[in-house]
Amino acid sequence: SWLNVWTNYIKVKADAIYATIANLDLKTDKTTFIDYSGTSTVVGWSSTTVKEITYKVIDDLVMVTVAIDGTSNATTSSCTLPFNASKLMYVKNSFYRNNGTTATTTGLVTIESGSNVLNFFNGNTINNWTASANKFVYVEIFYFK
Repeated sequence: SWLNVWTNYIKVKADAIYATIANLDLKTDKTTFIDYSGTSTVVGWSSTTVKEITYKVIDDLVMVTVAIDGTSNATTSSCTLPFNASKLMYVKNSFYRNNGTTATTTGLVTIESGSNVLNFFNGNTINNWTASANKFVYVEIFYFK
């Protein structure tokens, strides 16, 4: 089969009906990361100097970059993502700072199956944060929705 694209329309075969591009379910964004910073619910900081949460979707794969820096006000920390995860995920790949001290090990991040909450942990096991001073996390993850 062949594909012809006209302004605002797609036709896939000579005998096919026309469909407006606006009515198609385009699941793939292969061009840019989408800023989710203003939509995400961030927990664990009383104020932030950096809050950058971006994502890109390719079919069911979601690529996410998170950078949050500010003043800690809780022993837990998390942010919401745009899609629920299809599987439980534990990843030891974050860079973090707790109580103003930069870590020498990677941090742990988790997302539960059926959830859109990304949890950040102090260290490479499930450790809590200090509820004061500076807290920073930087994470790059992939998950399936």
